[in-house]
Amino acid sequence: MKKNNFNKKITFVANYFWTSIKEGSKSNSYFNYDNYLKKYPDVKESGMNPFKHYLLHGIDEERSTNFDENINSYSLVENSDLFDYEYYCEKNNLKFDSYSKALMHYLEKGYKKGYNPSIKFNAEEYYEVRPDVKRADVNPLVHYLKYGKIEVTSMTENLNLKEYQLVKNSNLFDYNYYMEKNHLDLRNETEAIYHYLEIGYKKGYNPSNKFNGEIYFKKNPDIEESGWNPLVHYLKYGQKEERTDKCDKNLKEYSLVKESGLFDYQFYKDKYDLDLNSYKRGLIHYLEFGYKRGYKPSRNFDGEEYLKRYPEVKKAGFNPLVHYLKYGVNEERIGLRRISFKNFNKNYDVEAILENIDNDVTILLNVEDSNNLKECIENIKSTTKDYKIILIHENLDDEDLEYIKSNNDIELLRRSPHESFINALNNILDNAKNDIIFLKNNIRTFEKWIFKLTVAAYSDDRIGFVSPISNYSTVSLINIEEDEKSSEFISNISKRDYEESPLPNDSCVFIKKDVFKELKFDESSNEENWFATFIDRGLEKGWKSILDDSTYVYYQFNEVEPQQADEYDYSTPYVLENRPSVKFINSDAFNNSFQNIHEYADDNLEENIQEKTRKNILFAMHYGGGVEFTVKDIVNAIKNDYECYVLRAFKNKMKLYKVFNDYFISIKEFNIKYPWTPKMIHSDEYKQIYFYILINYNIDILEIDHLLLHTFDLQELAKKLDIPIILTLHDFYYICPSYFLLDENNKYCGGYCGDQPRNCSTRVTWIDLPANIVEWKNQWQEYMKELFGMCDYILTATDFTKDMFLEHYDSLKSDDITIIEHGRDLIRYDNNYTVPNIYQPIKILIPGVIGPHKGLDFIKELKGFDDDNRLEYHFIGQVDDELKSMGIYHGPYEREDFAKWVFKIKPSFIGIFSVCAETYSHTLTESICSGVPVLASNLGALKTRIESQGGGWLVNIDDAEETYEQILDISSKKEEYKFVTENLKDIRISSSEEMGSKYKEIYDKLTKKEDK
Repeated sequence: MKKNNFNKKITFVANYFWTSIKEGSKSNSYFNYDNYLKKYPDVKESGMNPFKHYLLHGIDEERSTNFDENINSYSLVENSDLFDYEYYCEKNNLKFDSYSKALMHYLEKGYKKGYNPSIKFNAEEYYEVRPDVKRADVNPLVHYLKYGKIEVTSMTENLNLKEYQLVKNSNLFDYNYYMEKNHLDLRNETEAIYHYLEIGYKKGYNPSNKFNGEIYFKKNPDIEESGWNPLVHYLKYGQKEERTDKCDKNLKEYSLVKESGLFDYQFYKDKYDLDLNSYKRGLIHYLEFGYKRGYKPSRNFDGEEYLKRYPEVKKAGFNPLVHYLKYGVNEERIGLRRISFKNFNKNYDVEAILENIDNDVTILLNVEDSNNLKECIENIKSTTKDYKIILIHENLDDEDLEYIKSNNDIELLRRSPHESFINALNNILDNAKNDIIFLKNNIRTFEKWIFKLTVAAYSDDRIGFVSPISNYSTVSLINIEEDEKSSEFISNISKRDYEESPLPNDSCVFIKKDVFKELKFDESSNEENWFATFIDRGLEKGWKSILDDSTYVYYQFNEVEPQQADEYDYSTPYVLENRPSVKFINSDAFNNSFQNIHEYADDNLEENIQEKTRKNILFAMHYGGGVEFTVKDIVNAIKNDYECYVLRAFKNKMKLYKVFNDYFISIKEFNIKYPWTPKMIHSDEYKQIYFYILINYNIDILEIDHLLLHTFDLQELAKKLDIPIILTLHDFYYICPSYFLLDENNKYCGGYCGDQPRNCSTRVTWIDLPANIVEWKNQWQEYMKELFGMCDYILTATDFTKDMFLEHYDSLKSDDITIIEHGRDLIRYDNNYTVPNIYQPIKILIPGVIGPHKGLDFIKELKGFDDDNRLEYHFIGQVDDELKSMGIYHGPYEREDFAKWVFKIKPSFIGIFSVCAETYSHTLTESICSGVPVLASNLGALKTRIESQGGGWLVNIDDAEETYEQILDISSKKEEYKFVTENLKDIRISSSEEMGSKYKEIYDKLTKKEDK
C-alpha cells in the first residue's frame, strides 16, 4: 500500500467515526452509503458493505465519496445509446470488468483524456463546434445530451427543428409519461422531445399512451423499412392516408375480425370506391373510419341494421361488427344477413355434379418433351381415380414405348401427319362418353384435381371449359411451391366464384363431354393452334370458359424457363396472338379470381400457407343440449391442429359457425323454406345447403354429433364426396326417434316396443312424432343401418351405450364402436357437503333442466312421502313453478359455476333422477368432482358407472316410497356416508386433453397425417 493512501485511510476512518458519533448514523454527511452505491453500481452488485469497500478498495482505485453530478450523468449517458463498453475499452486499451466501471471512468477521467465514448460520438468534433464547452472542462457527451440538441449549434438541430415543432404541437407527446415509462432523467419537455426524435423511437419508446410506435410499424411495415420515426410519419402523412394511430385495442380487433371471415376486402373496396391496395389496409380503414360512416364490412353483415336493432350498442360507440363478435355471438344477437335458399347456392347444379363426379375422364396428354413422361404418368395415376389416357406424341424412344405398352389404360396417337391425327382424334372422341382433360406432360397434378374441376364444370349447364390456377400458363400466377400443401392452400382460400375467362389455361383445361356433341377438332386448323382454334369455336357457340380458383396445377419448367411476352401484376399471358388476353387481365373477372391469392401472397405467403392448409372438420348437431358442451371440449383440444366448423340445425333454419378461440362465431345462416319434420329423411333444400358447406369450406371430416333436425342427405353427400364420417352416440335417437326411450306412460322402455301400436309422443311433443311410433321406428332403424354402414368411426362414451346399440342392431359388431370417455377439466373439491343428521333437514341438490325425462314426476312423488319435512330440495337450472314451491330455487346456472353452487348450498346429496337411461351423465362427473355423493337412477350409464366406480347410491326410480326410506336409512349411517364420500376423490375422471388426444388420433388417421 502506498504511504499516502495509508494516511488517506487513517484520515477517512477518523473523520467517518467522528461524524457518525456526532450525527448518530453510520450513513452520514461525511460518507453516505446510498450515494456511494448509486455512484458505483458494481459495489451494489457485489453486496459488499460500502464503507468496507471504500476503505479496502475505493481509496486505492481513486473512487470518490461525494455524490456528484456524475450520478445524474451516468443515467443520462446509459440511456442514450452513445456509450459503447467494448469500443471504449478496446479503443483506449483499458480493462474493466463491468459496464458501470467503464462508464464511470469515462465520466470522471476518460473525457479529460480525449477518449470517445463510442464510434457514434466524436468529442473533438463537438469541441470544435462548442469551444466554450471545452474551456469549461465539461464532458462533451453529457453537454450534448443535456443542451446540445436544443441549441442551434447542435450537430443535429437543423434536421430535427421542424420535426420538433410537429411533435410538440401534436398533443401526442406526454413529457411525464415519457420520463416515467422509460426511466429517463431529462430536465424539460424540450429535451424529452429531442431525445425521442433522436434516440427514443429507435429503442421502441412510445411518446405517450395515445400512440404506440411498435404497432404502427406492424400495421405499416413499409414505414419501418424506410427508417421513419413512426410518430413523425403519422403526423406528416399517416393521418392523410388514413393510417391508424390507435394501436393496442385495434390490433386485437384486427385479429378478431380477420379470423371471423366477415370482412370482404374486394366488396368493401368496390362498394365504397376506396383507394386501398391490400386487405390489411382495407380492414384497418374499416376499423378506424369505415364503421363510423356506416360502411358494411361484407355482404353478410350490415352494421347500421345491427345498431338499429340494438340502440344501446350505438349509444356506447361500439364498432357494430366488433361488438357482435365479442358479445353478440354469445348473447345470440342477430347479426348476420340471412341467406335465403335461392341465393346461397347459385353456383351449383347439385344433381348434375353428383351424376358426374364419379365418371371416368379421358386425358389428352400432349407430349412436347418426353424427358419427364414417366414422372407425369405416375403423377396422374397417384392423383386420379378413374381415367383413360390418350397420349399425343411425335416420336417416342423405345424405352418410353415399352413403358407405355405396360399400361393398359394408355392409347397412343401420333401428332403427324396433322390431318390424319385430327381425324383419328375425332373418331376416338365420337365414341367417348367421358369428359376430356387436355394436359401437357410438364404439368403436375394434385389430389382431388379432377373432382374440383368437375364440380366447377357442372355448376352451370353452359360451362364448357374449365381452367385451373397454375404457376405458369396462358394465365400465370405467382410461383407457389410444387407440393400438396400449395394445392390445399389454393383450395382453402378459394371463393369459388367461377369467373368467366375467355383465356383458358393452355396447359390444362377440362372440357365437358357435351361440347363434343356440337364440335369437332378442325382438320384444317394450323398444326400449332389446333387446340386453341377448337376453344375459340366453342366460345362462339355459346359455351362458357371459366377459371376454377379452387384447383391448382404446377407447371414444371425445363432447363430454360420460357420467356413471357407481357407482364401484369402477378399474372402473365404468354400467348397474345388474336387472343383477348390484355383485355381480360385488366377485367374485374380476372381481379376477382386472383385477388384472394394476391392478398395472401402479399401478406407473408409462407405463414399463410401454413395456416390455411390445416384440415377442416365439420361438427353437425342440433341447437342446444349437452352435445354442444362435449363438442366445445373436443374443439378446444384440437383447435391448434384443425380448422373447426359447427353446423347447428333448427326447425326452420341452419347456422354455420367457425370456431375462433373459445367461441362459435356465426358465419352463415340458411333459412329453411319447408321446416323439418321427423319423417323428413331427404330434402332438396337441405341437400343444397349441405353441398354448399361441404364444398365451399373444403370439409375433410364430417363428425355427426346429432342428426336431430337434420336430413340424411348430409351423410349421403359426404359419402358421395369421399369425406370420412364419424358418428358419435350421445343418446338413443338412432335406436328410436322418440329420443328418450319413454313410453306413453313416461316409463323407460329400453327401445323395445312390441308389436302393438303405441303413441310415445306425449312427452316429446316438440319433436312431433307420428301417432304409431312402432311402425315408424322399424322403418327408422333401416335408415340407421344405412347410416352406420357409411361411417368410418362410431364413437360413444360408455360401455352401456355401446352394448345398447349392439343389442338393437345385429349389423353392428363390437369393433365397429369405439369408446372414448368424455373428458372434463374440473377442480376436485372436498368438504363441500353436509353430513346428514337428525337435527337438520337432509339437503338434496337437484340440478339441470328438470323435465319429465329428468324425473319431474318422480321428484314430486318422492316429496309426497316426506310428511316430516326431512328432505330439503335445492334446485339450480330450469324447473316448473310447482317444483319451486317444494324447495329452494336458486335460479339458472352456468356449467362452469356448478361447483360454486355446491359450495354455497353444501348439500348432503346431489339428486340425478332421470327416468330415461343416460348415455354418460356430465352431472354425475360434476358431482364427483365437487365432492358430494349422488342419489342416482338405477338406469343406464348412471347405474354402470356407480356400480364400477362408486360415487353414491342407486335408487329405484319406479318406487318413490322405497327411495324415500332408502334416503333416510343412508342418512342414519354416518360411517357408510363418510366412506362413500371419501371414495369420491379416488374416482378417476378423464381430462379434456386425454379425450381430445384420442379424437385427434382418429382425425389424424382419417386425414392421413400419420402417413405424412
